[in-house]
Parts: sequence; structure tokens; C-alpha cells
Amino acid sequence: MTRYTLALLVTVSLLTACTQTSHSSRFPMKLIRVSSDASGPITTVAWSHDSTRFATSSGAATSTDTTVHVWSDTGSPIATLTGDTKPVTSFAWSADGRTLVSGSLDQTVRFWDVDTAALRTEVTLANPVYSLAWSRDEKTLAIGTISFQPALNSENPHFLPLPGVIELWHADAHLARTYRVFRNRGEA
Repeated sequence: MTRYTLALLVTVSLLTACTQTSHSSRFPMKLIRVSSDASGPITTVAWSHDSTRFATSSGAATSTDTTVHVWSDTGSPIATLTGDTKPVTSFAWSADGRTLVSGSLDQTVRFWDVDTAALRTEVTLANPVYSLAWSRDEKTLAIGTISFQPALNSENPHFLPLPGVIELWHADAHLARTYRVFRNRGEA
């Protein structure tokens, strides 16, 4: 198994994943290194709102790693969250930093208690999850997916580009609304 190292350069409000040292005095940075047994490159990183911990995953579609790792701001491991059957592609932290929401290519959204590493709630969708974002009041979670059932264009017997799907879910895990986003000739 290949070991990947994630190097994070951190400022007060800026996160940059890179392999070079910053020479800028405008944004003094601290280098944090964490070593992971991930089977692919670390493609998803998200800080908690209070900047005391961050989550990582190997969300590449070709990755076989399905775990979520939670780290302290010093790079010490806090928790490993397991349960996904395909790579995790996105995160959204609660404002208090105690709940991490993960989205996966296995068409699930999971709500994790980070302090206990316990799964609180799981929602199964019709499509793989690519992005997550809480509303400012944390009452609604926006979930970005891609539909794999494109509509047939009657003027041309080819399938249109795959539509994006945005689902808005209430914090109690009930679907509020679904939007399908089609792009055709530059129009949304």
C-alpha cells in the first residue's frame, strides 16, 4: 500500500495544499504534515469552523479508500470514520464542529459525531454526491450530484449532457426540494 503525505500550509484564514514552502511574509504559514494509509491521493480536505480540526479523504473515483480521517490542527489523528462503500468526495462541518457531514460516490450522505466517531444519520440518494454546503442557519443542507439518466433530445437522437442535481435537505434529514440543472448551448 502506498503512503501519501498531506502537507498543509496554514494561515489564520487560508488553507493551501502544496509542496512548496511559502516565502510570503504577508501570509505567515505553519506547515502541518500528516501521514495517511490512504490508497490514493488525498482529494478532499475541509476545516472545522473553529479551525481546531480538519477532515481528509481520498475521493478520487479510482481510489479504493473509503475512509474519512479527522485530524487535530497539529496533524494528530482524532478519528477514522468508516462505512462508505465508495470514495468520499465532500464534507460540510457543523458550526459547533461536533458534526461532520460526508458525501460519497456510493450515493450516501452521512452525519458523523466526530467526538465519538459514531454515525448519527445516513441518507441514501439516487445519484453519487459531489458537493455539500450548509445554509448559514444550518437548517438546510445543499447536496450536489450528477444524474446518470440524461434526457433524450427529440431534435437530435443523442443524449444531452448529464444534468446536475441539487437537492436541499432539512437538517432533520427530510428532502425539501430538488433542482435539475441542464446546460444546452451555454444556457443554464
